[in-house]
Amino acid sequence: MTRRYQIKHGDDLPVPESKRGRTYRFPFDMIGVGENFVVVGMLFNTLGPYKAYAERSTGKKFVTRMVRDDKQKAIGIGVWRVA
Repeated sequence: MTRRYQIKHGDDLPVPESKRGRTYRFPFDMIGVGENFVVVGMLFNTLGPYKAYAERSTGKKFVTRMVRDDKQKAIGIGVWRVA
């Protein structure tokens, strides 16, 4: 049987540079207690998994609330760090 591959010894493995951990899509890791950010146009149930992951991975607690404009029209979701 003929081999269709060749084994090489001593070649360096081409490994891409490390990406030092996971980055957040939203700035959960950048806000301090009492600070907030608003995600304009996002629905409540869509932000939930991001909030849950941020709480588990950072040990910080966050609260999300609907943010409304002067005419009581929903503009997005506000995220506050509480602990």
